[in-house]
Amino acid sequence: MSNNLGIAISAAASGSFALLGVGLSNTLAGGRDRRIARTEAALELAETERLIWEGAWIELRAALQRQQTRMAVAGVPEDLLDAFRRINEACWRYRRNEEEESGGEQSGISTALLNAREEVHRAIRAHLLREHSRPRRRTLSNSAVSLADSALQRPPG
Repeated sequence: MSNNLGIAISAAASGSFALLGVGLSNTLAGGRDRRIARTEAALELAETERLIWEGAWIELRAALQRQQTRMAVAGVPEDLLDAFRRINEACWRYRRNEEEESGGEQSGISTALLNAREEVHRAIRAHLLREHSRPRRRTLSNSAVSLADSALQRPPG
């Protein structure tokens, strides 16, 4: 009888360990998948560089919407996502206006807009790649949003 009890306990324990192993494996795989998704979203930030310099408006808007969605799922703060959209759109518009005013010969983007854009992207990468502590990432976000707001309020030129 005690032999059967030992076998039953052993079988139950091995089943529990198997379930624990499966659960741990699924948790690790989920974490790995989230890390990969955050890394891909961070890498995709570079795509906006090309789009603000040579892309069409609709192409830029579609890319920004796709990136914002991916970043929101990854936990990037909403105010930073809003700054991301606004600063990239402003850079695109500034370049197009410069191009029109120069007759297509010369176009650029104001340094204030470009600097703000870089800070917004840096703060987003910190969130996506989990760089720095959470409070430090929040500080970077606040600073980037403030810089973007300031650059967007400046008169063109």
